[in-house]
Amino acid sequence: MKSARAQAGVSQRELGALIGLGKTVGSTRINRYEQQKSLCDMETAFQIARKLNVPLAYLFAESDVLADMIIAFSDLTQSEQVKMLKELKRRASRD
Repeated sequence: MKSARAQAGVSQRELGALIGLGKTVGSTRINRYEQQKSLCDMETAFQIARKLNVPLAYLFAESDVLADMIIAFSDLTQSEQVKMLKELKRRASRD
């Protein structure tokens, strides 16, 4: 989340306000989410993803590589996504 927030040029305080938490509480809450000291509910995660213009799955990626793949994949057209998915499945089945 921190990376997407930084890339969007939004502070923790601003993001908190954008998702309706208010600037003071929002800053603390966003910081706790980024530090993984607190978990947010799905509706809050959805709002964060929407405001940062990233897929919801991006916020739940278990690694930076997977997060980057989610962003790259989401930037493809639907037909390109289908082709890429077929290729990935083909390669995974060879291993």
